[in-house]
Amino acid sequence: MNMKENKIIKLVLSIALTVFGYYCFKFYAQKVKNQHCLTTQISSKIFDFNTFSLSIGENLNLNDFKIVHQNSGNVIFENGKYQKGITNNYGNRIFEVYYKNNRIAECQHFSANNWYTFDYQLSILLIDMEIPQKFKCDFRYSNPTTSH
Repeated sequence: MNMKENKIIKLVLSIALTVFGYYCFKFYAQKVKNQHCLTTQISSKIFDFNTFSLSIGENLNLNDFKIVHQNSGNVIFENGKYQKGITNNYGNRIFEVYYKNNRIAECQHFSANNWYTFDYQLSILLIDMEIPQKFKCDFRYSNPTTSH
């Protein structure tokens, strides 16, 4: 083997080990995601293990809704699909809910630290078809330490 082949082999091995290490860390971080440890504090800045689900009444179209995580400015729900983008931060976590590009609600909760991840559930019902339309929103969130 010449020197050039050695460098290529070392480069490929380095890349393979880096990718393998990344996925091992992510797998382990997901297992300990709400425990107070160094892994969780680091991984909460790298990965988004939060989830968000939206359920709506039968007279509404899921594609008409958009949800923005106000803290990060990221659109986390659009065109009927959840998109990652909820940042973990200490304090209020605020979500703006839009229906046909009109803001209809704001949901929020307080997070006591910046490494907890949450499973968010939002249910929306249309209760009055008159203009302006009226909606009923039920916002719930949970993680291993809290449930609201």
